[in-house]
Amino acid sequence: MRKRTRYAFLDFLYWMAFALIPVLIACYAIAQDSIGWVILYLVIFLGHFLLVEYRFFCTHCPHYHRNGKYMKCLFIWGVPKFYKKRPEKPSVLDLLFTGVGFVVAILLPLYWLIQYPFLLLLYFLSLLIFGYTVKRYECPWCIYENCPLNRSEVAE
Repeated sequence: MRKRTRYAFLDFLYWMAFALIPVLIACYAIAQDSIGWVILYLVIFLGHFLLVEYRFFCTHCPHYHRNGKYMKCLFIWGVPKFYKKRPEKPSVLDLLFTGVGFVVAILLPLYWLIQYPFLLLLYFLSLLIFGYTVKRYECPWCIYENCPLNRSEVAE
């Protein structure tokens, strides 16, 4: 099976548009209460992905190890590579930080979403569809063999 070793900027834009659906739903629900909470949610959400995940998860990925000063990945594009490259498997601590960050980023808007059952349903449905779509259309061709969610098939 042929692996995807490079992404185009349009690939990044496509997946970001798809990933923004649950974020926008969460922001809408939170904004019904306070714009300040929306800003805090976005800071925490972006902080997780651009600091925590980038440091503890992405630095192990072959896309991070490529030549160039900026990341060109499916989910992170144009961010400077300011952390040391780490080609070994992610440690338990790396996975713990990444996992806790994901849980916080996903569960944080629940307080506001529970007040709007239809938005709560849309939020979880959009997360589920997004996760399934990534698993179905990206994971089988992924080059990150040490990813704990690796679903790539062995080349024959």
